[in-house]
Amino acid sequence: MAPVESISRHLRLRRVQWHDHDGQVVIIDSSTRPLALNPTAAMLWRHLAEGADRAQLVSNLTAEFGIEEMIAAHDVDSFLDGLKSRGLLAEAV
Repeated sequence: MAPVESISRHLRLRRVQWHDHDGQVVIIDSSTRPLALNPTAAMLWRHLAEGADRAQLVSNLTAEFGIEEMIAAHDVDSFLDGLKSRGLLAEAV
């Protein structure tokens, strides 16, 4: 189980607990239900936990899956919006 704190000057993950077991990431937050991530989202989550910003996430997704940058940017934005809607990610002040 790994705690997650601030990740960059632009984005901030709330402190939550998460498990990474055999490539499956599950986020545990007392205010919401546990969230199981698909393999792509799990990869993005791991990079967030290591301090990646949006641009790095797009680059990582492009490199990992060989997709166009525009598609990767859309997918990353959707992922980040989902985290924000669950209260797991906020803009840093």
